[in-house]
Amino acid sequence: MTKLQIVGIMRELVTLARWRGYMSAVEQMPMAQIDLKVAVMLAKRYMHEVSEETPGDLRLEEVERDREVGAWRITLSYDIPITPTLANPTPNNALSALLGGNRPDRAYRIISLDQSNGEFLSMKLRKL
Repeated sequence: MTKLQIVGIMRELVTLARWRGYMSAVEQMPMAQIDLKVAVMLAKRYMHEVSEETPGDLRLEEVERDREVGAWRITLSYDIPITPTLANPTPNNALSALLGGNRPDRAYRIISLDQSNGEFLSMKLRKL
């Protein structure tokens, strides 16, 4: 059984316990926490789900564990598509590619996930 399956089962148990009025007993049980690999995988999945277009070259940049809030803060970056304009046409020759002239800019997003169950908390734009 994978950790994601375990987290899913735990969510169902909490929902069932709330429905039946046993939440006080469930709250006293120690909750499993998602590890870093699962948190990064979930952050990438959320990024793909909420983006209007598929982010190109999605990269992991930073990871922070906020113990006070109980959250993972995961910074992801992706290519911003180059849109040629009349004032600034996109060069498509070998020399410009060699010099990095048509390299896209990158956008950075900070995804916050609940540390105990991987629930999406927020997505913020990170400015450099």
